[in-house]
Amino acid sequence: MVVVKFLSPFWPHSTYAALSAFGSWSMYKPKAVALKDFLEKWLVGLERDKLRLAVFPTPAGKGVPVDPEQCGQDLREELSQYGE
Repeated sequence: MVVVKFLSPFWPHSTYAALSAFGSWSMYKPKAVALKDFLEKWLVGLERDKLRLAVFPTPAGKGVPVDPEQCGQDLREELSQYGE
């Protein structure tokens, strides 16, 4: 079993990220990531580094923890419904 020490936060839009950028996150600025780069680079790197995603974290919670591999599979499945 892999022990995960860190969750990397991701939001579906920079507006949501900006709303969470206060307190201990106030030094961070949202940055858009192209979907292709997210699928081909970010998820691969997170998997390699044994990190998980924290999907849509809010100041009141930690977001939904997701394995990079599962995230990639889910996104590709959703994209296939739109001919992507």
